[in-house]
Amino acid sequence: MPTHEPLAIVGMACRFPGGVNDPSSFWELLREGVDAVTEVPAERWNASRFHHPNAGAPGRMVTRWGGFVGNVDMFEAAFYGIAPREASCMDAQHRWLLETTWEAIEDAGLAPEQLAG
Repeated sequence: MPTHEPLAIVGMACRFPGGVNDPSSFWELLREGVDAVTEVPAERWNASRFHHPNAGAPGRMVTRWGGFVGNVDMFEAAFYGIAPREASCMDAQHRWLLETTWEAIEDAGLAPEQLAG
């Protein structure tokens, strides 16, 4: 029979478009009604090259807008015991997972020695 155990969220961390790198800046973005959707940054890709107004055009995109998280290339690989070469091959989402997990642990006030594994 399932039991219902109490649950407490004691640490938070996040990454979102609009320069959001922590829960308080996310709250500010929401509170101020900021639209974090922007045109595709030139350093990401040449949107003009792939844009086509016809949604049926194969291999094209119909919008020049999106939600982009900055600093995708910033990662302290050594902190996580990862070789720089390996880190450069990792998906940005994997790096963000490591970073935000660590930040949530810090936000919770947990010491690394308290963690198992």
